[in-house]
Amino acid sequence: MTVSLEERIRQIEDHYQRLLPYPALTVGEAKTQAGRAGDSEFTYGETPPASLMEMLRAAGLSADDVFYDLGCGLAQTVLVASLVCKQAHGIEYLEPLARIAGEAARALGIDNVRIHNTDYRDADLRDGTLFYCYATCTTEPTRALICARLLATAPGTRIVTVTHPLDHPEIERREPVELWWGGGRHNVYLHVRR
Repeated sequence: MTVSLEERIRQIEDHYQRLLPYPALTVGEAKTQAGRAGDSEFTYGETPPASLMEMLRAAGLSADDVFYDLGCGLAQTVLVASLVCKQAHGIEYLEPLARIAGEAARALGIDNVRIHNTDYRDADLRDGTLFYCYATCTTEPTRALICARLLATAPGTRIVTVTHPLDHPEIERREPVELWWGGGRHNVYLHVRR
């Protein structure tokens, strides 16, 4: 029996809801363990799967893409993207979150997911063709570092950010769109590596 994309997404959402009914508490504990409790760049936010799919479809997500979520947290976005793309990578600095994310992929039988417990500013991103970054709490210097890392990717690579755009002459910014989730409006930016 073939399971629809919508049903697989629902399975991922249900898994996370059963596993972590209060994900912000799990993230808060991980931040404290890592000594980052007061670091605003480690503020937790979730992207609902329907909103993520809308953004990625607008960016041209395809079965040939290698997807990366920079700062993936619990990696629900990575698992959802993996249902459509060739491979999906989550980059997460906080070890407990990276561990939970990897366990979720295994429990759901998703084998094209790789979770990397590292800082995305140090990660090898060269094979990525589509990137996502919930950049709401990233500082301007961090966004500049993200740009520098993305310059190692091939021209045509697409980058989706939330709240803040990337600013670099080698990264073209397209017209932003507004999406609603979590009771608020979010500016979403599509960029293309020149």
